[in-house]
Amino acid sequence: MSILEATAVELSVPPVDQVLDLHGDPAHHDLALFMHGNQWMAMDALLREFQAANPQVRSIYYETLPPGILVQQLRRGTLLMGELIIRVVPDVLTAGVEMLEELVEEGRVRRYDPYASNRLAILVRRGNPQAIAEWADLVRPGVRIALPDPETEGIGRLVREAVTGTLGADAWVELAERKVERGSALWTRIHHRETPLNLLAGRVDAGPVWLTEALYQVRLGMPLDLVHLPERQGRRGRYGAAVLAGSSPHPEAAQAFVDFLRGPQGQDVLADYGFEGPGDQ
Repeated sequence: MSILEATAVELSVPPVDQVLDLHGDPAHHDLALFMHGNQWMAMDALLREFQAANPQVRSIYYETLPPGILVQQLRRGTLLMGELIIRVVPDVLTAGVEMLEELVEEGRVRRYDPYASNRLAILVRRGNPQAIAEWADLVRPGVRIALPDPETEGIGRLVREAVTGTLGADAWVELAERKVERGSALWTRIHHRETPLNLLAGRVDAGPVWLTEALYQVRLGMPLDLVHLPERQGRRGRYGAAVLAGSSPHPEAAQAFVDFLRGPQGQDVLADYGFEGPGDQ
């Protein structure tokens, strides 16, 4: 337990006012990380290993929001959560390579370094009572689904691409519009980690997630099952890490963290949570 944790006044009433994706002190830190949201479960282990190798980096603030939100926050400079205002200049941003390419074009980052990749999967309730095996099963009448939002989540874009590429554009319209209108599909509001909660609460029967999220839920012993998609129906997300060009307040610590992510220690931690390397096919 840190000195701050021992002396601070704690006021949190889950799930009413619990903020799961903001960690640390936004005002005083040695390193600020905007991390791709699907890596939330690996952060404790990553930072423990990183700080053991870099003891001079004592205080780390990090966010694990969806990358679309992180990029908006970077561009606008402020995150507003209710009446809470967060103004943090990140040292490192990790996101899908497509988003990072846009930031290179904008001049916000000079370069990015690929460090991990991930696959799509479907998460279902234990025993898979709806016999979900592929995208076509999500379109069936009576199957209730949770969908990640393509506007903010990289996985949402890949799911849309995969469904459209496998079944055609009308299948996506069925999932994303008609089922929503009928009340048999819902969008995640912030983060695709809401999908397991919706499954556990009985609100949905299935939901596309990152493979790492499904593996983690199974690892926790939750009454959920993982459905591997047929190879031809899958898609891969590829992630890069970038030091913010000219704006990073802690450039040495930032570069040390990027090097750590790409090095053997960081790669071992990510692999333990189901992430694959940047060059894996």
